[in-house]
Amino acid sequence: MRAAPLTASLLVTKGDATPSAKGDAAGAQGGTVEFLPKPPQARSGEDGQTRVSLRMPTARHLRLRLAAAHLGRSSQGLILAAIDHYIDTVLPLLMAGRCACVEQGRDPQGSCAALGFGRAAPEHRS
Repeated sequence: MRAAPLTASLLVTKGDATPSAKGDAAGAQGGTVEFLPKPPQARSGEDGQTRVSLRMPTARHLRLRLAAAHLGRSSQGLILAAIDHYIDTVLPLLMAGRCACVEQGRDPQGSCAALGFGRAAPEHRS
């Protein structure tokens, strides 16, 4: 059996595909096909959320999923609770009150000296 050749007329940009007129089940029964409008897609940051990717060993992921299941929470909810706990409870002890931005939970608007990301300013170093 020989495969049919792939031509440009068969290729469609993702999201623009439409059903063909021949072999259409609705057309065979005399019905019409109505297309639903495409839902608006949120751009990055428009919904107030930022996507973060996290890599972890498989064993740790399993522990996270099991803990979430036992607590009746989602894995994401458990991770967010752990981050909040760390920032609210552990980090202030490690920093000894040296960054009001972290302690007050506010956006520094560019005025925080620690915004060098990974290169803490002299007043933020231990």
